[in-house]
Amino acid sequence: MSADNCVPNVSVMQLPALVYRLCAKQSSHQGSDDLSRQYWLSSELLRAPTGPQDECHELYLMSKIKQKLSRDFRDSEGLRLEELYHKLKRSPQYCRNPIALLEFLYRMSGSSEEPNADSLQSLTNGLDPMTIQPMSSISPISPMRTNGAINGQMFHDLARLLPTDDMSSASINHFIGSPTRQLMRKNRPQTTRPHTIHFDSNNSKTIVSEQELIREILFAFQGLNGKIITADSSREGIYVINSHYYIPASQQKLALRLTHMGWLFNKIQKYCNYISKDKSNGHVCQSFASALQDEILEYYRLITVIEEQMHDNRSDASPRVTLHRLQVWSYDSFFRLKVLASLVEQCKHKSGGALASVVYHVMRHGDPNIRVCLTRILNQVVLPIRRMLSQWIFHGELEDYYKEFFIATNRLGVTQTSPLSSAFWHERYVIVKTQLPGFITKAQADKIVSTGKAIYLLHQVCRNEVTAHIPGISQMKESFESSNLESLFNRKQLKNEESNHFHILLETAYKEISRTSLKILNENYRLQDHFRGLRQYMLLGQGDFVRHLMDVLSPQLNKPAHKLARHAIVQLLESAVRATNAQFDDPEIVNRIDILLSESAINDLGWDVFALTYRIDGPISTIFTNESQKVYPKLFKHLWRSKRMEYILTSIWKNLVSCIPLEKRIPKLKFAFTSFHQLLSEMIHFIRQMEYYLTFDVIECQWNQLQTHLNDSRDVDELIRSHCQFLEQVMHRSLLGTLTEDIYLQYRAICDYILEFQTHVNSFLKATDAEISARIKFESEQELYEKRGEWGIVGLEDRDEEHRRSLFENETIAKVIAWVAIVTHNYRDNVHKFLVMLADHQDRELQELSSRLDYNGHYKKRDKRLETSFTFASHKQRLSIDTPSKSQ
Repeated sequence: MSADNCVPNVSVMQLPALVYRLCAKQSSHQGSDDLSRQYWLSSELLRAPTGPQDECHELYLMSKIKQKLSRDFRDSEGLRLEELYHKLKRSPQYCRNPIALLEFLYRMSGSSEEPNADSLQSLTNGLDPMTIQPMSSISPISPMRTNGAINGQMFHDLARLLPTDDMSSASINHFIGSPTRQLMRKNRPQTTRPHTIHFDSNNSKTIVSEQELIREILFAFQGLNGKIITADSSREGIYVINSHYYIPASQQKLALRLTHMGWLFNKIQKYCNYISKDKSNGHVCQSFASALQDEILEYYRLITVIEEQMHDNRSDASPRVTLHRLQVWSYDSFFRLKVLASLVEQCKHKSGGALASVVYHVMRHGDPNIRVCLTRILNQVVLPIRRMLSQWIFHGELEDYYKEFFIATNRLGVTQTSPLSSAFWHERYVIVKTQLPGFITKAQADKIVSTGKAIYLLHQVCRNEVTAHIPGISQMKESFESSNLESLFNRKQLKNEESNHFHILLETAYKEISRTSLKILNENYRLQDHFRGLRQYMLLGQGDFVRHLMDVLSPQLNKPAHKLARHAIVQLLESAVRATNAQFDDPEIVNRIDILLSESAINDLGWDVFALTYRIDGPISTIFTNESQKVYPKLFKHLWRSKRMEYILTSIWKNLVSCIPLEKRIPKLKFAFTSFHQLLSEMIHFIRQMEYYLTFDVIECQWNQLQTHLNDSRDVDELIRSHCQFLEQVMHRSLLGTLTEDIYLQYRAICDYILEFQTHVNSFLKATDAEISARIKFESEQELYEKRGEWGIVGLEDRDEEHRRSLFENETIAKVIAWVAIVTHNYRDNVHKFLVMLADHQDRELQELSSRLDYNGHYKKRDKRLETSFTFASHKQRLSIDTPSKSQ
């Protein structure tokens, strides 16, 4: 149904009459002066042109009318009024100023409340200022009361003018109703719709205009408290609106959202003030706070522009600054402050490289504007770090007064050590992982540390003449200090190392300084010669010297340990050097060889406490650490013991060979010597295989690899790592490592059986010598008697000779043969255990050693484990170790 069919035809000329009738009915009990004033004001309000709609005032009037109806239990009429009013607004051809009409109806309703100046100003905002009298000249209009209710005829007249779709005269009558029906509606329960907006009915609140609210928001933008909007300390400084002021819900929500920028601003400003007051936070924190202050200056420029726009507002034009425009203008700044406040929260308890890492990781942002902002901040944060890097790389000096750098001194005691000692290089400077910036990798950090230590070492060695030895170091320093800071942390350049300026400079400085330091150590301090000296004397590479030294030291080392004389052993050492090819070596190397007598127990012999040592001092001590200098004596003792076992078995073999002619005098000696030779052959084979394994498979192979690494080392740290790896491999494969401790103890047990075998063989050979001497003496006496023409000795002497010979041949030799059988059994059991432990080890070299020691398969026949260890099972185990699984 169209509006034309529902609404009566009302001409423009009839509107004054209708207004006059409405005013006359409402002022029937008032004077004519009141009627004329009401008619004049109503006519002006209805005749006023359409101006800007004040939505806040409209909602305020509607809420007041609905509250009045609600107090009279007429909620349904209030809802109907709201519906009719919105239909009127959608039809501007019927009413050009619906807010003025609503104001007119509200004042005609007989309300005791008089609108304040702001309400009247908004009401007359659309009127022509030339035709409207000043507010002071308008006399207040007395409220028209009709039993405390809005006259139904007024709504009836209003409904006749509204364009409705489904409204008929019956519905109008139903809306107005009879007094009986209105009385029934008073007793109905109140009903409200969920979408209806409700306002505080407290009439004492002051209404705030939009421009005043914007001014308060600008105060909050700067972290200041205003009259309306203040920071609540109980809520961590969040801005709240004073309850004494009325602000519509939509404006209130938007205002609180905007004032959140002030809370973010205060959070950032508080951090900056704290850093500026406390200088102990370090240079990186100071740079970070300075960068934040620069970003705040950009924020201040935005506030200045907004304030200029507010001052340019003219009374005859719409305001340039509104809440919605303010939200749009401040959107980028709000998002930037939010990111910066989050960054401040993450960096609150961090400093140095840790703070730079946080900024670097936050810089990986999807918003390009935020990335640009954080890049500016990181540029200032990285500046102190680059200065410390330059000082360390090109001068070897650590200027870190606030513990911000990722390189630090380890202990207070170490800092007092000599710069040429091993503790300086290995213990004084360490990498602090928590302060390592995220844009510097672990490999780069190692190079930086190595470069700084090398340049410091050169300073001490070259006596502040480093620039004369390292070509282009001054130019590299100038280029590094003048380079773009973004080369330190730019992700694209970090991925492409060929174009990264920082990486190129670091690599160049690292290579040049390391090459120079290695060159000085090799040429001026003969590093390679010292390595060769350790190989020849500590690892028994000089064979003639080792053999002669063992010959001359055997009488001394066979003594108890507490009876050793150090000066006597030193003299014998010097005589061994002069008697062998060691005399042709460089005296600088030979003079470093010295003896080391460790602490001894009660039953220890000299063999147990004796060892050689190699004195290390000067700059080469950075290569040979204190730990490595303790490893060489251990290796010497182990190799020296193997050499001693070979020396003992060789001596036994010589003595047994020299005793072979005695078998003609005592034929039963052949059985004893045969058992001796059998066991001796097994022992000689075992010791020689072990010695060959230690000398060639372990030391010589690892030494060749060490020589390759020494020639290919790029810096001192790499050379040290190669040397430490060499010692670690030699210790492990020599059975001195932690994983081979049980195997080494088993090897020591086998060596103890060799020593026991030597003791019994020497005792038996002494007894044999005594028996042979006694028989020779007896035979010589017989020959003497025969020459005199006398008969041989008869009687008691003859019986004693026969008894002694019988005792030696039947008891002594038999006991020795039985003892050899027992020792052979025990020795073979220990060798068998040793072979099983080698075969079960994960190291392939030790497994092959087990196979080499049992070359004829004698022990394999006794133990199935050895047989399977060297065949299919061992091969399968090696394949499982060498070949990765499919799942991997």
